[in-house]
Amino acid sequence: MVHPVLTCVHITPDGWMEASDGFRVSRMDVGEDLPIKTNLLIPASMVRNILALGECTISTGKTGWVHFLNKEGTMLSCRIFTDSFPNVAAIMDVKGEELQLPKALTEMLERAKVFGKRDQAMDESVTIDVDGREFTISGENEYGWYEETCPVRYNGEPFTFAVTPHLLQGILEKSNSATIGKDKIRFDGEGWEFIAILRGNPTK
Repeated sequence: MVHPVLTCVHITPDGWMEASDGFRVSRMDVGEDLPIKTNLLIPASMVRNILALGECTISTGKTGWVHFLNKEGTMLSCRIFTDSFPNVAAIMDVKGEELQLPKALTEMLERAKVFGKRDQAMDESVTIDVDGREFTISGENEYGWYEETCPVRYNGEPFTFAVTPHLLQGILEKSNSATIGKDKIRFDGEGWEFIAILRGNPTK
């Protein structure tokens, strides 16, 4: 909340949607222009409510507000931020070694995410550690902790990153590989990109 813009989803007229918490960045190109005349910064807490409306029209009337109207006549109005979203294009360029994610990761995530539960879905997190040929996923909350390891083919430097479980599950449905850069990990596919900041493996 120190940087309110990082609690928002940034939507542009040319069809880009992006969000960041300062450690991770997600970007998606919807493939077409959107019916808005200016960039929108919509609070992430409102996104689920907007999606629940289904197909809808968008209106930006009075400054600081955006309105969504669905076919059933239900209107949702929400405040938007008037700040500028940081230009993240430069940090999306990651070059390095390709990592093939373990086939067992989907099932491991199902078990680990139980211990990554939080009051808010977007606050949920699991930790991934890759060290030598070991791939470890772990989660912890007030009720307990979980850790599971499986083999992986990787010869680079050890690294660690945190990720929201349901986000990584969505990534795995589209891609089973990642690019490991000097300080970032990149997942990408047709029309979307996800970057997470890496930190050194704490076991080293």
